[in-house]
Amino acid sequence: MQITSRLEELRALMKEKKIAAYIIPSADPHQSEYVAPRWKSREWISGFTGSAGTVVVTMKKAGLWTDGRYFLQAEAQLEGSTITLFKMGLPETPGYTDWIGGELKKGDVVSFDAAVMSINDVDDLKKTFEPKGIKVASSEDLIDKIWKERPAFPSGKAVQHPVKYAGAGRKEKFERIRGKMAELGVDYHLFASLDDLAWIFNIRGNDVECNPVVMGFGVIGKKTADLFVKEGKFSKKDADAIAKDGVTIHKYEEIYAFIKGLKGKIFIDKARTSQSLLDAVDCKKAEVVNGENVSQIMKGIKNATEIEGMKKAHVIDGVAMVKFLCWLDKNIGKTKITEISASDKLEAFRKEGEGFVGLSFDTISGYGAHGAIIHYSATPETDCELKPEGLYLVDSGAQYLFGTTDITRTVSNGQTHQEHEERFHARTQRSHQDRSREIPAGIHDRRKYRCVCKGSALERRQELSSRHRSRRRCLPQRS
Repeated sequence: MQITSRLEELRALMKEKKIAAYIIPSADPHQSEYVAPRWKSREWISGFTGSAGTVVVTMKKAGLWTDGRYFLQAEAQLEGSTITLFKMGLPETPGYTDWIGGELKKGDVVSFDAAVMSINDVDDLKKTFEPKGIKVASSEDLIDKIWKERPAFPSGKAVQHPVKYAGAGRKEKFERIRGKMAELGVDYHLFASLDDLAWIFNIRGNDVECNPVVMGFGVIGKKTADLFVKEGKFSKKDADAIAKDGVTIHKYEEIYAFIKGLKGKIFIDKARTSQSLLDAVDCKKAEVVNGENVSQIMKGIKNATEIEGMKKAHVIDGVAMVKFLCWLDKNIGKTKITEISASDKLEAFRKEGEGFVGLSFDTISGYGAHGAIIHYSATPETDCELKPEGLYLVDSGAQYLFGTTDITRTVSNGQTHQEHEERFHARTQRSHQDRSREIPAGIHDRRKYRCVCKGSALERRQELSSRHRSRRRCLPQRS
């Protein structure tokens, strides 16, 4: 099998470099939740295509850890791969750090590609393994050495995001960030997360499917602003306009040399920044200060223009959804409609709307039993016909120039049985009750609440992430 051959090639490299366990996360150099094809290393080495998961390979074993959204999918896709599925969140499932600890001995080395592991995650690995005498060491990207037909770096063009949609210019945002930097007493603020970069610099792109982001890095200084993107990413007109606002545009790869040359205090969000960027800091002349990107709160508080844009996007998207539901009601049972054709029809209605740019995520279109599969994705092999009976679930959304949408509807395609209705309402009520019990009484600030999960701090963050984080980082799409 192709997967087993890939695992053996990886193990040969691990043996050569004296690595006992190699960790392959679902991430890119920007700690993105959704990544461009080039960084789907975990998918390539395992065959598992879900958006979340971590693979660990030792010299004799391999495991995949993923959450409840993907248990069924992972079981099917891992069949015959020799990779064991570990179902995160179940009491009997060890976290992958616990599992590694049980497989390795004192003196062994745990490694990973430092470009795709966050600083926080690496810190947690060191806290877990170093007391046991297991070494934690950054490595080069071993997958790159064996992935012969690896996709290229995203080559899509980037554009400016007009102030008429953003509600504030980039120069204004720079000054707000510098104000917070002054309060923190730092000289520079490094930004590696793509959603922050898009908001701060008012830029949009299509480097990640369904996400309006540009692969890049940003550094804001007391009087400087530097942007690192692939050469030729912007048209000359857009590049000149960005430069006019005091931004120096560099090549994407130059970020490491740039960081190495910085002096003073550098503010870094260790949860959103890769270890390789920290490794580039010259500790003899620079000091790292950790904290959440100051732009996170700023962009979370929408200005009047952004609020109106989101309202407009939802009105336009709602019109498309109503048209779709009307079409479905009139045609079900009269013409052949499948999960895929229904999804395509909904997208066609959305395309008619003002400012439509693309989908905000792959549509989940599931009829009957398929509607019960978390994050189900219809394929030509699974695509089934919708009948004038039973339930149909459609979870979908779109990117507009002025906002992002995400809407889920469960549709009854015909007469429903009373028993089904009663069970549906009972399950819904029970889930709300369970959810209300999950957060202790009196806790109103979610940031003060910590879920008690099995495993290391790293794995607890991953568990919370899979349960609570939004499907998409909502950003108005590119123009």
